[in-house]
Amino acid sequence: MKPEIVIDAHGLLCASLRYRGVEILRRVGVLFALILGAAVAAFAGDDTTRTSSIFAPISAPADAVRTIAMLVLAITAAIAVIVGGLLTYSIVRYRLRPGDDGSEPPQVYGSDQIELASPPMPANLVTGSNADAVAAYVALVAGKPVAAKSTTNGKDIFTANCGSCHTLKDAGTSGTVGPNLDQLKPSLAIVQKQVTNGGGAMPAFKGTLTAAQIMAVAKYVSSVAGK
Repeated sequence: MKPEIVIDAHGLLCASLRYRGVEILRRVGVLFALILGAAVAAFAGDDTTRTSSIFAPISAPADAVRTIAMLVLAITAAIAVIVGGLLTYSIVRYRLRPGDDGSEPPQVYGSDQIELASPPMPANLVTGSNADAVAAYVALVAGKPVAAKSTTNGKDIFTANCGSCHTLKDAGTSGTVGPNLDQLKPSLAIVQKQVTNGGGAMPAFKGTLTAAQIMAVAKYVSSVAGK
């Protein structure tokens, strides 16, 4: 019976990253050593044996070029030191240690907005009447005025289904397609009939809203219109 081979993908990945990090660090060190060696060699020796170089200018233009070259060299050397230092710190600080379970920390830790937005959405962020209010608001701004089937809050039902067409101060709506309910001040019976059967440009909500929801919105409108 052949022995079972178990491949630790996480361990292989960490080992590969450590190897690459060390290799990059080695190359940066070699490059820095070459640059430093070139600079030292350019300044070493006497004038008779020294090879012509930008580090030993003779003319004024060459001296200007040397000044610029030294500035560039200083900047690149500083960058090399910073990058090498950060790379060394990262390799040492985040190396794989004995006892690591291989799991990754939360990638959105510390930001409530991102954590809540990351799927899956947490359950029961809001409940009860607050959930109905959120459903009504989302339905209104999404352009799909369908109130939550469970809500019997007349104001929420009105806002979700009627607010885009009617003006009603208490609900904070300013629709102009249908009558201004604050001016019309309809009775409970009229509102109930109109919502149930529709009329004119208004669609019938029988079948869309339950009888209890129709009664709730009728009571709400008739009690707050014009106040």
